Amino acid sequence: MWLRPAEALGVPRGVGFSSRPARPEGVQDQPPLTELYWSSLAERAPTGLGGATGPAAWRAWRTRALASQLPKQDLSLAHCRHIDENHRKQYEDFVAARNEIALDIGVASQYHGASVDCAGCNKPIRSGSITVQAPRIGEEAYFHPTCFSCAECEELLVELAYCALDGRLYCVRHYAERLKPRCHACDENGY
Repeated sequence: MWLRPAEALGVPRGVGFSSRPARPEGVQDQPPLTELYWSSLAERAPTGLGGATGPAAWRAWRTRALASQLPKQDLSLAHCRHIDENHRKQYEDFVAARNEIALDIGVASQYHGASVDCAGCNKPIRSGSITVQAPRIGEEAYFHPTCFSCAECEELLVELAYCALDGRLYCVRHYAERLKPRCHACDENGY
């Protein structure tokens, strides 16, 4: 069963995500959007184990990226083994604040409008191009799909899930590490 990205992140419907119109002005969804999106990522296509390419390589990349960028222990106290009772409230406050002010899902769409600069590389995005919008960065923050990546690890953001901090995109892992130290032994953040 497929989950909405927000559900996969463990965020209840309507909580912590920016409000935006279903179709922002100047943006249209079209039936071949998924194919256009994936074809726009061709230059960043991963090579899987054993030299796999195409869909198999993307599946392997997604599995690895989910574990790396969206660590379970950063999303739910149920997956934390080393947070004592004295620090549970701090953990819950951190997660609630992150979900409220930083965590969001990018919006992939075909852009129709006057040329704008990519918020990642500052090169033009032309009408008809596939873009990813990051509302937590700004309503006019459009990225080329290949530029929609974590400012720390430079990996494409899996499921288009990102956290915004100081006008930059981060995966959930690196957003947390910018604010809290991570234990190298258990991979949990200190609270």
